[in-house]
Amino acid sequence: MKLINKAGRPGQHAVSEEGRKNLKLQRQVLKEYSELHRVLTEVAKVQVHLFTHEAYHDTPDACFPNNWFSTHTDFECGECTLVLYPMKVPNRRKERRPEYLSRLERFLSFLFFFFFSYLFKHKIDN
Repeated sequence: MKLINKAGRPGQHAVSEEGRKNLKLQRQVLKEYSELHRVLTEVAKVQVHLFTHEAYHDTPDACFPNNWFSTHTDFECGECTLVLYPMKVPNRRKERRPEYLSRLERFLSFLFFFFFSYLFKHKIDN
């Protein structure tokens, strides 16, 4: 593994070439996400709830919360509904964070809840 410091030279405070590529990719993803958020909120006038995930959460795929829950309006199914889905891979299960749901409940009145997480406990495939 080749280590490179911030100045592009081997030395103290070195970052691997792979780490540098990952940081560059992360910056690009955040830039694209920021633009998506801007278009949704400013252009389309959609209310967007932003949630953060930090490195200490150890959840690199947490930017995709639609994998473990979805919300449905009364226009879609008659009443506001919250659906929780199972996460097959154990490290992805850490993405399920109750504070997300608590925050959503402050803005929406869910009348129906569907919890499919039990399916993995019983090893039933989708």
